[in-house]
Amino acid sequence: MVFALLFQIDLVFRVRFDGEGLRLSLGYGPFRRLLVPAGRGAPSDEEEDGGKEKAKKAAKKKKEEGEKAAEKPDAAKGHQAGDIRGIAELALDLVKAALPPVGKLLTGFRLEKLRLFIRVGGANAAETAVRYGQVCALVHGGLAALVQILPVKTEEVGIGCDFLHNGFEEEISFELRLKLGRLLGQTFRLLGRAGKVLLKQRKGRPQKPLPPEARA
Repeated sequence: MVFALLFQIDLVFRVRFDGEGLRLSLGYGPFRRLLVPAGRGAPSDEEEDGGKEKAKKAAKKKKEEGEKAAEKPDAAKGHQAGDIRGIAELALDLVKAALPPVGKLLTGFRLEKLRLFIRVGGANAAETAVRYGQVCALVHGGLAALVQILPVKTEEVGIGCDFLHNGFEEEISFELRLKLGRLLGQTFRLLGRAGKVLLKQRKGRPQKPLPPEARA
């Protein structure tokens, strides 16, 4: 009974993308571990709560410096403001890479608690309006595509205009959930297939004839 309950508990991969980059952590019950970026301990609740404020300060600093990197896809990260599908697919790839060798076969993920906030600015009102339309199309098109890949539960999506600053302010967070029982089931299935291949190879291998003295 206890094992059955444990297998029904979700593995929770928390994803956050903002002005500081992408962060990915793994949680199972009360246990949590930061996976990306590596080399840091698991974030505390206070650190996560303060992440939004830090992101706002970082975005404000970028806008004040007049940076326009978000106007086009980021060459370093391959990300365009509002590309929720790209962020979700990147997070899925990172999760599967963290669970080798069964990661390539993993299915059954659910995307929940999706929260997305974007503030769009331009050099003038016309440019701001054009950018706003582009971001809206990218966000809603990405969400429609994500629904075809995995179940999605959205909590809040907010896209607004900022006519005083030129640039983008973006914050995306969600959870990727997978039941432990499903993970173990797919792992055992992989091991079973590997065992059948090894057994088939052993049966098909010709046996060496015994030497004369052994036959005597």
